[in-house]
Amino acid sequence: MNAQALSIVTLALLLIANIFFTNVRLSSSGGSVFRVPLAASLWNVGPWLLAALLIAFLFQRSRLGLRLRASREDEFAAESGGIDIGQTRLIAFVVSAAIMGVAGSLYALSIGSFSSADFFIDLTILLFAMMVVGGMRSLSGAVIGTAVISIVSNFVSKLQNGVSVGDFAFSVPSGTANVSIALCMIVVLLFRSEGLMRDLEIDVADLWSKSKSN
Repeated sequence: MNAQALSIVTLALLLIANIFFTNVRLSSSGGSVFRVPLAASLWNVGPWLLAALLIAFLFQRSRLGLRLRASREDEFAAESGGIDIGQTRLIAFVVSAAIMGVAGSLYALSIGSFSSADFFIDLTILLFAMMVVGGMRSLSGAVIGTAVISIVSNFVSKLQNGVSVGDFAFSVPSGTANVSIALCMIVVLLFRSEGLMRDLEIDVADLWSKSKSN
């Protein structure tokens, strides 16, 4: 299955899951969950973030990660080289699904109540925008893309809610946050189509050694 077909299947699975969880009764309120403890903080989310980055880094440097990148670049060459493309991609899906499951749990602890709509198209587009802006071929790009889109989205969302500066109060129209994210994607695709980092990685160990030497 090529990348295009895999994307369509993933979108179809998202639609099926959304319809199912919209109609199933998870609680007395139907498909919504309320009264989730607001327990998310830097101290309990930070370790999970570092663990996810470490897992992604080790996976990237492993033989399995190398096989996965080979299957992305040229499926026929990878298969002729003895790589089981189906099994390799399945393992990658399982690992990423486990990480996203933890992320979803932490997200629920940060918002207190949620429904299937909170994990539907809007969130999918947001995650896609992070990858496009940062770069889909780089772990560092994923981190930078997440930071850029999060900063832009949170800043514009605050403007939507209204900001007071001295005696003046102003706000921007509802939906401006989504428009700003779309503009970020358009600018990056026009001027740096492979993302801000492209396929480059930030060598943290090298930066640390340079900072110590200085």
